[in-house]
Amino acid sequence: MAKLPEQDIENARSDILAVVERYVELESAGPKEYRALCPFHSEKSPSFTVTPGLGRFHCFGCGAAGTSIDFVMQYESVDFRTAVQIINKTVDAPEHTAPRERREIPREEPEEWTPLALVPDGVPPPMDIINRKIGGRWTRLTPARRWEYRDAVGALIGYVYRFNKPPLADGTSGGKEIVPQVWAVNQITGELQWRWLSFGKPRPIYGLDLLAYNPKAQVLVVEGEKACDAARALFLAAGVPLTKLVVVAWPGGGKAVPHVDWSPLYRRKVALWPDYDQKPYKERHPKAGQLMPAHEQPGFVAMRDIHDIILDHCEAVKYIAPPAGVVDGWDLADELPEGFNLLAHMKTAQLAADVFAVQPEQPAGEPAPMLPWEGESDFPPDVAARETGAPAAAKPSKSTTRPSRDARAEEFDKREDPGLGQNNYFRVLGYDHGSYFIFQYEKCQIMVYSKGDFSEAGLIELAPLDWWETYFELPKGGIDKKSAMNWIVRKANSRGVYDMERIRGRGAWTDKGRNIFHHGDYLTVDGEYQAITEVQSHYVYEMSKALPDISDIALTKEEGRDLLDLASEFSWAMPASAAMLAGWVALAPIGGALTWRPHVWITGGAGSGKTTVLNKFVNFLSNGIRLYAQGASSEAGIRQRLKSDALPVLFDESESNTEREGMRIQNVLAMVRQASTESQAETLKGTAGGDAMAFHIRSMFCLASIQVGIKYQADIERMTVLSLRSARDEPGAQETWERIKEALHITNRDEQLPGRLVRRSIDLLPITLKNIDVFAKAAAIKFGSQRDGDQYGTLLAGAWSLVDDGVATEEAAAAMINSFDWSEHRENNEVDEGERALASLMGALVRIPGAEVSVNELIRRAHGLEVDGLTMQSPSAEAVLQRHGMRTDGKRLILSNTSHELRRLVEGTPFEADLRGVLLRVKGADRYDNRSIKFNGIASKAISLPLDDLLTDYIATTPEHSAAGLENF
Repeated sequence: MAKLPEQDIENARSDILAVVERYVELESAGPKEYRALCPFHSEKSPSFTVTPGLGRFHCFGCGAAGTSIDFVMQYESVDFRTAVQIINKTVDAPEHTAPRERREIPREEPEEWTPLALVPDGVPPPMDIINRKIGGRWTRLTPARRWEYRDAVGALIGYVYRFNKPPLADGTSGGKEIVPQVWAVNQITGELQWRWLSFGKPRPIYGLDLLAYNPKAQVLVVEGEKACDAARALFLAAGVPLTKLVVVAWPGGGKAVPHVDWSPLYRRKVALWPDYDQKPYKERHPKAGQLMPAHEQPGFVAMRDIHDIILDHCEAVKYIAPPAGVVDGWDLADELPEGFNLLAHMKTAQLAADVFAVQPEQPAGEPAPMLPWEGESDFPPDVAARETGAPAAAKPSKSTTRPSRDARAEEFDKREDPGLGQNNYFRVLGYDHGSYFIFQYEKCQIMVYSKGDFSEAGLIELAPLDWWETYFELPKGGIDKKSAMNWIVRKANSRGVYDMERIRGRGAWTDKGRNIFHHGDYLTVDGEYQAITEVQSHYVYEMSKALPDISDIALTKEEGRDLLDLASEFSWAMPASAAMLAGWVALAPIGGALTWRPHVWITGGAGSGKTTVLNKFVNFLSNGIRLYAQGASSEAGIRQRLKSDALPVLFDESESNTEREGMRIQNVLAMVRQASTESQAETLKGTAGGDAMAFHIRSMFCLASIQVGIKYQADIERMTVLSLRSARDEPGAQETWERIKEALHITNRDEQLPGRLVRRSIDLLPITLKNIDVFAKAAAIKFGSQRDGDQYGTLLAGAWSLVDDGVATEEAAAAMINSFDWSEHRENNEVDEGERALASLMGALVRIPGAEVSVNELIRRAHGLEVDGLTMQSPSAEAVLQRHGMRTDGKRLILSNTSHELRRLVEGTPFEADLRGVLLRVKGADRYDNRSIKFNGIASKAISLPLDDLLTDYIATTPEHSAAGLENF
C-alpha cells in the first residue's frame, strides 16, 4: 500500500474546528477555545474542549485527546489512513443506520504506540484520571497512589498508578486496579504523549536508583510498590539504613517476572519475601474451591521464578516466609502481627534453593520429575511394575582425567541390558505446543519431535528396534507406533512444558557457584573433568562439535607479560589499546560467565597492521574457540551459527561503504549491544510460520575495519575502539615492523600457547570475576560513569589476569588505570547526546534555488555573517529557516515544537523521535518561557538555544598523549 502523501496528512490536521464540528455541536468558551459534551463518554456538564490554535482536542472527563485525525479515528472506529481520507473527503465516512451511542475511548493501547525508555524534560504532567465501566456505568477513577519508576541515575522512566474501585452494593471492597503510564511515541505519526501502557521490555525494577546509590547494600524483593514503600519505612525505623538494605519490587505481578530486567540484583545478597497467599483453585479447575497448596500459591511461584533467574548470578539468595497467623493477601504494608519483631524475623531466612527444592507430593506410582542424568528410568508403566528390582546404571564418578572423545560410547556400554526394562536410551523431558523434547543418551543431545516424527525411523533414532519390539510389539510383529507415540506424548504431557533456554552450548558458564567450561564433548567443572551426562544441573549441556584441546598446563604470568608486551609493539594511537586488546583476548573464551561483556573494534588505515593484529594475534590466541565471520556475514547468520554457544566472535572487514552494508552492520551492532549484559531480555525474531524464535547471545565480539560504523550512544558505551596508526613513513618504521613480524612468527610457532592461555583464563575465572569488580569500581571513580567502569574496568581486569595470579587491590587497579592517557578512548563518550543531536541538525542540508546549504550556514547568514558561496540576503535566509521550524531572535535560536519540516531534517538519525527532548540537554537550552511564537505564519510553542557557539568557528585541539602506560603496569 502506497504511503500517504505528507500534504494529505497536513491538510487533515490543518483545521480541527471544522473537522470536529462535523460530529459535535461546539460552543465558544473564549477567544481560543470551544467546548461541548464529550462524544466518547456520557456526561451532563461539558468537559470536551477544542483548541484550534494548538490543533488539538481534549476531554477532561475521560482523558480522550489528540489531533483531528485522532478524533475521526476514535469516533468512526477507523485506522489512521481512512481517517485522513474521510477528513479530506476522498472517501465517505461509514454510514450509521442509528444515532451513534456515546462510548468510551478504548483503553487498550493501539500497537502503534511504543513506550520510550526515558521521559524527556519538559513534557506535560501525566494523566491522573482513568475511566472504567463498573456495574454497567462509566466511572471516573482518581488514583489512590502513584509510584515513580526511575533508572540508575534517577531519570524518570514512567509511573505505576493504583486505582481503588468503588465499593460493591453489599458494602465490600470493589478491588483495585494497577495501571502503568509511560511517555510513548506513535510509530505512524511520530506524536509523543502519555499513554496507559506497560513499560517496554525488559521492564525496570522499582528502586533502580536506590540500588545504584547503594552498591554494597543487600536487597530484599517484595511484591508490589505499596509493600516496598512500607518495608523501606519499617527497616529505616528499625535502624537499618539504605546502605545496608534496599527493598525493591517489580511491575506487573507474578506473570510479569520473566519480562523484568533482574540484572541489577546480580553479585548481591538477595532475600525474597512473598505476600501471604491462601488462594483457592479457580472455578474451572478440577479442584475448584479447594485451597491451593503452598507451592502453587501465586506469591510463592513468583518468588521461585525470580530465584531461578537470579540464582547463578547472585552471591546468595534467601527466602523469608511471611509470619504465622496473618490473613490471606498480607504483606508488609498491612498491620504487623502482635509481638512481631522485624529484624528477628529476618533471621529466620532460609536458603531459597532449599525451600524451592522441596518437591510437592506426587500421585501414587508417579516419581518426581528429574533431569535425564539423575538416574530415573523411563519405561512404560506396565513394564515398571514387573521390573522394579532392576539395578540402576552406575553414575560416573568425578575424575581428574579428561574423558576420552569416546566417553559417551564407553559409558553407554556400561549400562544394564535394556531388556530388564531399564531405559538407558532416552528420556522424555516435556513438551511445548506441538513439539516434544527428548534427551537421547547415545547422542547426548535433545531431540525435538513433532507428531509427524513418530515414524518407525524416528523411533529407532531414539532406541534400537529390539527395544521397541520388546515393549510395543504388534501381534504380527513390528513396532506398534501408535502405542509408542501415545506413551511418549502422555509422558511428555506429565512432565510439563520444557524451556529450551535450559540448553547450554560450548563456552564458559557459571552454574550454582560452579565455574563450568563446555568443551563440546566434555566439561571442566571447577577444574575437574566431567562427562557431559555427569553434572547435575537445572541446565542441559548438550554434546556438540569438540573445541580444540585445551592444555593441562596453564600459561605462566611471565608468558602473559610477553603477550602484553607483544600487543604494545603495534602502532596504537593510544597506549592503553594494547592492554585492552590483551584483556579482551584473555576474557573472550570465558565471556559466557561474565555479567558484563566488553567488545572491541580494531581500526586503522592501509599499512597500519590491522589485518595482522586480527589474524596473527587475536585469531591465533583464540585457539579455534571462536566464530570467525567475514565482512558479508549477517546478524542472522552469526546468531544462528552461535545458537546456544558462548564463544567469542571475530568479524573482519566490517565496513559500511554502502547503505546496504551500513544497515547490515547496524543489525550486527544491535546483536552485539544485546550480548553485552547478562540480562534476562531476549532477542525475539519472527518466522514465516508465525512463531517467534528467542535468542540470548553471550559472546564477546572483536570487529575489524578501516571505518568504524558506530552511530548510537548505546554502542559507543559498549564498544571500545582500538585505533592503529600508519607508521610506514616514521623513522625506523621498517625495523619496527620486522621486529613485530619476527615476534609474531615465534609466537605462532608455539602451537600449545593458545591452549595454555585458555587454560589460564579458565583456572583464574573465580579470581578474574573478583578483579572485574575491583577494576570496574576503580574505573567508575576515574571516569565518573559506571558504564565506563564496566567497559574499561573489565578489559583491564583481563589484562591483569595475564600478569598476576591474585586479586588486585583497589590501589593497584587505580594505579594501572591512571598510568594511561584515556583522552581518545573516551572522546566520544564525553560528548553529550544533546550536542550530538545539535551537530546532526546543524549539518543537515536544506535545498535552496541552485544549491544545498547546511542549517548552520543559513543561521550564520540570517545573523548577518558572511558565508562562502552563499549570496542570499539575511531576510531570505531567515525565511528559509522559518519554513523549516526555526528562527533567530537576538542571541537565541528558536525551534518549533511541532514542525514536521524540522523533524524531517534529522530523519534517519537517532534523534528523530525526540529531537526537542534531546536538544533541551544542550547547555543553555530553555523552553522559551513557555511562549508561543509564529513560524511561517503558524503559532507554536518552542525551545531556544544559545547562538554564540553556533556562530563561532571551533579550532580543533589535540591533547598531548602520554607515553606512560604498560611499563608502569
